[in-house]
Amino acid sequence: GCLSGAMLKKAYLEAIRQAGFVNIQIVDERSFPIDDMLNDSTAQALLKEMKVPADRLGHDIQESILSVNVSARKPNV
Repeated sequence: GCLSGAMLKKAYLEAIRQAGFVNIQIVDERSFPIDDMLNDSTAQALLKEMKVPADRLGHDIQESILSVNVSARKPNV
């Protein structure tokens, strides 16, 4: 699903830094649409594990799953 392989934003930015990139900036951040979550197998498994019924998906859950676009530069080695 779309969410498989997802990670915490802080860890994602740190992984980019560890790969040698500098000037790391978040260019865009968008919440993951609830309709997409309901059709994503990873999201469905998480909701089931968290015991959250689909009809209770709200702003808090939607805003915690984001798509992040990042800009960074890798210095010449």
